Amino acid sequence: MTPFDEMSYHPTSEQLVSILRDRTQRDDSLFFRLLVAYYFCLAASQMRCSIDTPDRGVIPVNMYVLNLAPSGYGKTMATNLMEEQVLYQFRHRFLDETFSILAEDNLPKLANKRAIRKNSDPDEELGRVTKEFENLGSLLFSFDSGTSPAVKQMRHKLLMANADKATSFL
Repeated sequence: MTPFDEMSYHPTSEQLVSILRDRTQRDDSLFFRLLVAYYFCLAASQMRCSIDTPDRGVIPVNMYVLNLAPSGYGKTMATNLMEEQVLYQFRHRFLDETFSILAEDNLPKLANKRAIRKNSDPDEELGRVTKEFENLGSLLFSFDSGTSPAVKQMRHKLLMANADKATSFL
């Protein structure tokens, strides 16, 4: 295996890092490499990619980043560029198309499971499940802050749609 310090960065990632550095007038490549890697991981996790590890088996793609910088550093500008220009189409397709398809497919299954468990009418359960799902509000693609109840509410919506691996937290 190649030693870590001799490895090169992915060319597409480095192009984005260069663009972000130019736009923000900052020389901190590490900050922008973490930001780009986070958004690449976000897209991969939304597509339910996984990694086959030798010691833990198959695990979902995930990344946790604390990318801190002082006020005026360009964090918001760089984040907006990644969300609005780089991942916009992906975000749009996921929120407006993919998530709806996942929910349409899974809500009847969830209703049937509940009907069997409760010995009730599947159609009535589907009505209750659909109402519960709709009352959870719109799914957010990403957010910079939130309360514990809000995170639990979003997680519940993702679970109901069977899209629980598709989470994103900035």
